[in-house]
Amino acid sequence: MRLRQLLLLAAIVFPAAAALSAPQVEVSLSDAAPALNGDLSCPNWAGAAVVSDFITLNSGEAPAVQTQVRLLCAPDALYVGFVCHEPAMEKILSQVTARDGSVWSDDCVDLMIAPTGGVWMYHLIANPEGALWDGLHGEANLGGNVDLAGVEIATARGEDRWSAEFRIPFAALGAQPRPGELWGVNFGRERKAGASEISSWALTDSFTEVATLGTMRIAGGAEGLTVTSRGGASTLYNEFGFNSFVAQVAAPADRPLAVALSVSADGRQIGSRESIVPAGEQRAVSAPYNVPAEGRPMLRFAIVADGAEVYATQAQALPDEAPAPRTWVVEDPLFRELLSDEPPGLASHGALMWTHLFNRRVLQSTAVRFGVEYLYEDTFRVFGENSLIPLGGSAEGERGEYYERFGIQYASYVKEPSDIPWILDPAAIEGYLAKTEELISQPHPHLFGIFAGDEREEYAIRQGMALMADPPEGYAYIHEANAEVMERFGGGKWGIPEGESDRNPYKRIAYIRWVNDKMRERAAAIRALVEKHDPSLPIIGTDPVGGVHGYEFSRQAPYYDIFTHQYLPRKQQWRQYLGFLTKALADLTGKEVWPCVHVENYAFATTPEEALEEMSQVIRNGGHGFHLYMPDTANARKALGDTRVTMFGSPRRHHTVMNIVRTTTRMPRPEYPEPGRVAVFYNDDCLQSEGYHAPGRTHWYRTEACYTFLGPIARSWFTFIDVGKVLDEGPLAERFDVIWLPTATFQQPEVVDRFERFVRDGGTLICGDPTAFSTDLVGNDTAARREEIFGARVGEKTAAAALTPAMPWWDKPLTLHAAGNVLKPLGQTGIIASHDDGSVAATAHALGEGVAILWGTNPFEFAANEDADWREFFTTWAGDLGMMTGLDIWRFQYPDSVIWQEQPASGLCLTNNNIVWREEVPHFPDNLATGGSYSYSIAPDAMPEAVAEGDAIDFAEGNLTDRRQSLQDAKTEAAGYKLYVNPDSRWMVSWETVEPVAVTFDLAGTYTVNQLRLWYRDLMPEVTVEGSTDGAQWQPLGSNAGGEAPDRDVRELGMSLRHDLPVRYVRVSFAERAEGRRLSLVEAEVWGREVE
Repeated sequence: MRLRQLLLLAAIVFPAAAALSAPQVEVSLSDAAPALNGDLSCPNWAGAAVVSDFITLNSGEAPAVQTQVRLLCAPDALYVGFVCHEPAMEKILSQVTARDGSVWSDDCVDLMIAPTGGVWMYHLIANPEGALWDGLHGEANLGGNVDLAGVEIATARGEDRWSAEFRIPFAALGAQPRPGELWGVNFGRERKAGASEISSWALTDSFTEVATLGTMRIAGGAEGLTVTSRGGASTLYNEFGFNSFVAQVAAPADRPLAVALSVSADGRQIGSRESIVPAGEQRAVSAPYNVPAEGRPMLRFAIVADGAEVYATQAQALPDEAPAPRTWVVEDPLFRELLSDEPPGLASHGALMWTHLFNRRVLQSTAVRFGVEYLYEDTFRVFGENSLIPLGGSAEGERGEYYERFGIQYASYVKEPSDIPWILDPAAIEGYLAKTEELISQPHPHLFGIFAGDEREEYAIRQGMALMADPPEGYAYIHEANAEVMERFGGGKWGIPEGESDRNPYKRIAYIRWVNDKMRERAAAIRALVEKHDPSLPIIGTDPVGGVHGYEFSRQAPYYDIFTHQYLPRKQQWRQYLGFLTKALADLTGKEVWPCVHVENYAFATTPEEALEEMSQVIRNGGHGFHLYMPDTANARKALGDTRVTMFGSPRRHHTVMNIVRTTTRMPRPEYPEPGRVAVFYNDDCLQSEGYHAPGRTHWYRTEACYTFLGPIARSWFTFIDVGKVLDEGPLAERFDVIWLPTATFQQPEVVDRFERFVRDGGTLICGDPTAFSTDLVGNDTAARREEIFGARVGEKTAAAALTPAMPWWDKPLTLHAAGNVLKPLGQTGIIASHDDGSVAATAHALGEGVAILWGTNPFEFAANEDADWREFFTTWAGDLGMMTGLDIWRFQYPDSVIWQEQPASGLCLTNNNIVWREEVPHFPDNLATGGSYSYSIAPDAMPEAVAEGDAIDFAEGNLTDRRQSLQDAKTEAAGYKLYVNPDSRWMVSWETVEPVAVTFDLAGTYTVNQLRLWYRDLMPEVTVEGSTDGAQWQPLGSNAGGEAPDRDVRELGMSLRHDLPVRYVRVSFAERAEGRRLSLVEAEVWGREVE
């Protein structure tokens, strides 16, 4: 595994070198293209290269089921065939049928192609239905959906396998393969049948990682020549140096080889490099280039060896287009106009935030490599000034002193005893409650509230399943619990699933209902302790992992004061996933909702504007406050690239989030619409059947898609109800006129009874799920109830591509975005939509005083949310049903004034080491490569440079100006919270000697200087700065009294300098220090302007 980590590191820092050590397959150019029939039976596949031996993501272990891939380069297209062996073909999940739908939620294969062998790639995903999603991923946060023209896919199913064939035109890829060159490739499979399993050919932790691609070598080419990369081929990558044409060249044993690389854009040379490779040696030769900003030029790459052209190819530069939106877009935002007089509630205390900023030793070392300030004490100031409530830890010792100084209150996170294998074991709960009581029964002046624990349901569920799969000897409670699950919730036959791979839905339903019951008992005990000792303490819920869960939230409402919930940003314009979760929790519980807004670098690195929209969704949907988790989550498990915390990796996002939190603590609540008489059913019974890690996440996605149509799209207002709201409160018809059922496959008979009574009493029940009421919760067939209520029988699968509603206000066909069924109306049931082949698509059944509507193909799909016709249809239908649409609450958004703006630079960084971090990517603006150097009057003796006293040190090499190098220092392991391979002393200098010391910067030219910036540890004595044109006559430019960085903190010192004197040399003198006081410099910048 260590070797793989080193390869990953090499891939990020030296892409060309990594390409040579990655897994590689050689593919020959072929004149014969195979016919696409889905099963790879065409004889032309016989000449294809074969890839096999897939491994699982992260671990590198062999998967339970293998996959083979065939590759063939025909004259005009790349052909790729997948054979997916599958012993459980009857469990294949394949529901998405539309282009660019959520294909990854099905069984699917992934194809990654980097046609320039560089730092970006195309990503194609296909399921057994032949549905395609295609996108682009790249370094520096490049990415988004694309539509590759002319891509063809054919699929087939066999007894023990399914297969997929791709034809990808080279014209769509913008490149034509040439002998001797490398393309980046990887092949993946996301298996949902049986057990969830993700595997690939090249080891990776994500199918969006370009750095971990394997390579496809095009056979042939000039002897001794391998073209490893054509670079980024994009204007975006000019700034980062990723546009580089690279070749490995081997000279003959008996003579040197003269090599010239060139890159041109539409005939104009933009990069070149000449090199002599000594006889018998091999060298990498690279030609950096910058892509012109105008248009989308055709790039030509050529290599000349000993005067003869041995390689040439062309590649189309990536289009320089504005990226597609990655969050919801509010085109007509409102803020102040929507606010009421209602105070903010508990959110006036601030926002919960995990304490990554207190990770002193790691952040001190990171500050050395990044050349940024980190002061441990100031992290507490950040919490105090921004009303942040630390989540976890204690208020003892030094931390308690800081809490007192900065007025901080924290939320306790008490852990269960670690020696008990299951957090639901009565002994574990007893131990947890005892520690909680010990805390709150004593004085607790800095305690804000009690956090009931992080992801407790998920821990409980997964621990129990693991114990059931392999019961420890002598651990009796797992067997007692299993018997209780079977007796109380499993109909006497369904107990705890035997491990994560046990997908029996009835076991999962029974088990999760039992877990819910035990977690409510735990919550009730916490509530009792708080009421006993300090009723003023709010209790914060258990922070479920991102997803949508059947945790019966309405029944948790009596025990928690604040509900929180994680989510994973989806990087899609037409989803308000965070808003959906917020509204569901707010409606189901009636309590304050502070979701865990993962706006840090998690699923993607949000911009300040994107973070603003995501956090606006919380308030827009009835939430009160926020729960923040702000490390560099996406990069934490990488050896290189981990920026540790948002404050380092994206200061402008960090400050924007802080501005939003401060605004929220004093902001009145918005004026929300009245609830109205419309409900959407949040179906615990169905959600319990799949769990977070289940294949497909069908019930989650369809519930969210229903919310999206009725809420953000139609801008109507409704109320979520769950099983508890249906069964525990009054008759539904007294509360609602319309209820939407996005999913209902598994249902308690008592809930079905309530829905039937609702319709008979005059309600309108709209069900998108043709499998509604198929069984009860223990597997008994209840499909007859569906036919009775909806007046229709579900027939065969439909091959239709569209349907047309038979409604007076609608006459356009609507594209089907998922597999579905034909409906067979019974009796007098009406037809309200027909497929394009004339079969029935949706029915309306008059029952009692009301009507029950059933769809044969579920319309609640994310792809339908993206379809303008479907958006118009649902908006119109909602209005026709009497729902108010176009409500202004859906326009709520924090104002742009909360977005933190970087201050413009004053001049240029003459030491060429200025770095600005934006969205976890280092940018290098406002630098000037002067070719300068610096020298010491006394060489540092405690942490030395590798030069002698008085020698000049190039800005590109010295420890004081090496930020471009130091940020590439790797961690000792590809894991979170690990320190670095090199010691801090590799990247800084330090003096034990207490004599005065001077550092002289030679700018190698004449400039006016206006600022000196120093980052230091330990003591900074008085500093004086002088300038000179000749190094002999000096004039004062500025001075500073100095300061101190406690412990191993890193402090920044900024000095304004006299800026009217042209100088070449800048001398920085540090005064004498007392014995035992070190002078330690981390980084230095000299700023100024060129003399005109």
